[in-house]
Amino acid sequence: MTRETNPEPKKTVSRRTVVKSGIAVGGALWAVPVVQAVSMTKAAAEPASGPTSPPPPPPPPPPPTGRGTAISYVILVLSVGGSIVTMKVDGSSGGVSCPASASSDFASDTLYTNYLTANGWTTVSSSHTCPAVDVAFTNGKDLNIGLGSNAKMVGYMVHDGSLHGTGQPTNGSQVRFSPGTTLPTGAFTSFPSGWVVPSGPSGLGATVTFHKP
Repeated sequence: MTRETNPEPKKTVSRRTVVKSGIAVGGALWAVPVVQAVSMTKAAAEPASGPTSPPPPPPPPPPPTGRGTAISYVILVLSVGGSIVTMKVDGSSGGVSCPASASSDFASDTLYTNYLTANGWTTVSSSHTCPAVDVAFTNGKDLNIGLGSNAKMVGYMVHDGSLHGTGQPTNGSQVRFSPGTTLPTGAFTSFPSGWVVPSGPSGLGATVTFHKP
C-alpha cells in the first residue's frame, strides 16, 4: 500500500496583507477604496447671490409747521385824552374792538397782561367805544392805522404765527412788543427779517404801519 504524501499546505493571505499591498482578484488588481473628504468654507456654502443693496434711507423729517399768511392781530395801547385805551385790530377782517383781549395760545394773554403792568398801564378804559382811527389792512400783511388828532400810540403787541419761525412754537414766541417800551419777563425780542413795525411810541395823529413779509 502506497503511502500518500501530504499535499502542500495551503498558503493563507491575511486581510492585512491584502489591505496593505493589494492583490489581483480575477485578473484585476484590487485596491483599497479612497474616501476623499471635501470641506467647504461658510462663504462657499451659502447660496450664490448678487451684490447686496444698501439699506433704504430713513424717511425725511416732517415739514415744519406752516406759517400763516396774514398777521393774526395787533393790539394798540393808546393814550386818548389822558386815558389808556387798548384796541385790537383783527388781521382777517380789519375790524377793531375795545378794550382789547389777547388770545390764550402759548401764553400770549399772560404776556399781554404783564406787558400792561410792566409799563404802568394798569388803568385801562373799559369803554367799548374805540377812538376814531383810519384802518387799512391789505391782504392781512400790510396794516396802516391813522390815529385821530387826540390819540397817540404808546405801545403795541403783534400776534402772528410766523414770529416763531418754523417748527413747534414755544410759549411767548408768537408775540412781539413795541420797541421803546418795557417788555414783560419771558418776552421774545426783535422781529424776524423782513418785518416792518413802528420803532416805538408815536405822536398825536400819527400813522403807524405794520408789514409782514
